[in-house]
This record gives sequence, C-alpha cells and structure tokens, in this order.
Amino acid sequence: MDNSKYIDRKNAMRYMGCPNGIPSGLEAAVEDCESELCRVMTPRYTYVVRSYEDTARILSGEDIARHLSGCHKVAVMAVTLGASVDELIRKYQSGDVARAVITDAEASAAVEVLCDCVQREIESASGECTTTRFSPGYGDYPLTLQQDVLDFVDAGRKIGLFTGAGGMMTPSKSVTAVVGIGNDGPSRSAGCAGCGMKDTCANRKDL
Repeated sequence: MDNSKYIDRKNAMRYMGCPNGIPSGLEAAVEDCESELCRVMTPRYTYVVRSYEDTARILSGEDIARHLSGCHKVAVMAVTLGASVDELIRKYQSGDVARAVITDAEASAAVEVLCDCVQREIESASGECTTTRFSPGYGDYPLTLQQDVLDFVDAGRKIGLFTGAGGMMTPSKSVTAVVGIGNDGPSRSAGCAGCGMKDTCANRKDL
C-alpha cells in the first residue's frame, strides 16, 4: 500500500507551529520521519450511515444539532493510523525529541488526509452534499460520548480503536466524526470556512 498519499507536509508544519515551511536544518529529518511514518502506519476506517433519528442517542448539544440542521442522514466515521505510529513516536521521545515532534505533527496531518478520503467516499456513495466533520469534544458535543460513538460503528472489533481515560483514543492518531448528509449546506470542500468552530479553533487553517 502506498501510504505516501496521506502525507501533507504543509499541514504538518502548521501543526508544528511553522506555517512558513520546514525550519532550516530540519529538511533531512522531515524526509526521514515521513518515510518511516509511511512504513509503519496502517490506515484503517469504518463508518455507518443512518437516519438522523437513528443516530440521536450518540448526539448531544446545541452545536451538533445546528451543524446537522436539515440533514436527513448522518454518517458516523472512525479512522486510525494504527498502534505502530504511537510506538514510533514513543521511540523517538526516548532519544530524539525533534523527530518525535516532527512525526507527531506528520501523523496528525496524515490522519486528517485519511478522514478526507473517507468523507469523499461517503459523499460519492450518497450522491449528496455533506457537511464538514464534527467530532466529540467540539463545542458542547461532549467528549464523554466518545465510547458511544465507537460502539455505534463497532470500531473496536473492526479497526482496533478503543477509548481510555477521559475519552482519549487508543491508538492516539485516530479520529471519530459525524457528517451530515443532504442538507444543501457547507460541503466537505468548504473546509474551515464552513465549520461552526472557525471563530474559536486554535488549529484552523487560513480562511
């Protein structure tokens, strides 16, 4: 499998706090970290599409209700890069902090690319407009529902994704999200500009 398609160096540098590109002297390290990340990651995903009513038990809060307003279906997705990525980051943390930071940022960017791929699949299969993604922990959508979301898509059995203390996921480079279908609202391509959290998100891209 060609995992290089998940590499997004520009976004990774943004996660590192370097929006203008790779800091001088780190070019070789970034190349090496990307290569090693591609070698060890095992991207996996699962999702289900249900009616809005059928997903009500895993939805809570005014923000998610507003995000899904007018949608007649909801896609619930879970993605992960796999446990080997966590192991790689831990290895670097014990001996090369710079590479640990680079790999962590590269993995964070890679899992977002994987999410984009899954959402394109959902959008193509539905033939309808989709909203941007909305995850537990955004706004008033409580992180305490993380386990319910994972159970809803059977993520533990299907892709080896579980929750630990405080709703944090294992493997860590993983994402769960809810996507509305069929509301004629902001599509996936709207990105940060179409997200209800754009005014408060510390990690938003330039609009």
